[in-house]
Amino acid sequence: MKKMYLLAILLSLTIPNIYAQVAIIANKGVSANSVSIAQLKNLYTLQSSELNSQKVRLYFLTNEGSTLSTFLKGIGENNGDLKKQWLKAKLTGGSTPPEPVSSEDDVLSKVSSTAGAIGFISADKVNSNVKVLLEIK
Repeated sequence: MKKMYLLAILLSLTIPNIYAQVAIIANKGVSANSVSIAQLKNLYTLQSSELNSQKVRLYFLTNEGSTLSTFLKGIGENNGDLKKQWLKAKLTGGSTPPEPVSSEDDVLSKVSSTAGAIGFISADKVNSNVKVLLEIK
């Protein structure tokens, strides 16, 4: 019994959390200091292109990992439905879909260097070049 208990403790320490803590990051020039889940969902589903009356440019992490999973779960959407909405917007001349980015480092770089930019990365990757608007756990 002691061995089973010890094994359970060791496994819990070595198996990474399935869902990462995700930071919604923004360029330091973005006027908002926070974003709600509802506002974030409206942005990524293209129902809005502004945050606090400021036009924003969105970046979307395409890497199929825990950061993306946590983000999608947090806004209550799935990847397939979002992509359908973005394709429809492109074809009908609607709102501009988020720019796809393949790595968290690239999201961080693009958000920090692009006026009005918003994206999401693992909370442990945040640096002083961006500001955090929200954390999704």
